[in-house]
Amino acid sequence: MHRIDDSGSVIRIVGEGFFAEDEVRRHFGTLASIFARRRQSARQVKVVIDLRGAVTQSMSVTRIIAEATNRLYSDPSDRVAIIVSSTLLKLQFERVHQHQVVRICLTPAEAEHFVAPALAVTS
Repeated sequence: MHRIDDSGSVIRIVGEGFFAEDEVRRHFGTLASIFARRRQSARQVKVVIDLRGAVTQSMSVTRIIAEATNRLYSDPSDRVAIIVSSTLLKLQFERVHQHQVVRICLTPAEAEHFVAPALAVTS
């Protein structure tokens, strides 16, 4: 299950549980439409993806996600922060997501600082 909030300057996505292949394809189709609209008005796309509630996905879903992220996160000015729940997951994600524009984070504060450093609140 996932939720997308594109009402602000940062697109916010929450993914929870196990994802079915058709659900992932629909999600990335929706996200591609949002990105296209954003790119008409601003070159940079900022995204925070919270996957702390997600579980390990199947290889087929992982493949779909990898292919879609390679297409979507292609502009070097984009900033995409993915929040995961453990250091082990962070290391695994960093192996898969080797895009310059993607940062794997352990906290929401770290993610916010990466996508919008001028707007991030420090504590």
